Amino acid sequence: MKKYCNTFLAFLLLFSFLATAQQSPVLKVGDKEIGISKLDIDVKVTGNRVVTTFDMLFYNPTSQILEGELNFPLGDGHEVSRFALDVNGKLREA
Repeated sequence: MKKYCNTFLAFLLLFSFLATAQQSPVLKVGDKEIGISKLDIDVKVTGNRVVTTFDMLFYNPTSQILEGELNFPLGDGHEVSRFALDVNGKLREA
């Protein structure tokens, strides 16, 4: 029974990821797009609720401080509950 539940859970997580993976997050700086150099995804399931945390690291190819716009597409029924930036090792709520 436990093996069946683990298989079902893995299938459910894979299906939900594939269903919403139509576009990847993009950081626009002016007219250029900066790609993700590292992406960690953490998924926690509690009852019928799933919390997915994305830890994204973007590479700045310049020596300047850049300001940009993050486009993070979500599927229907999904919502952002928290957004924070790591500034000098401390999380800053946004």
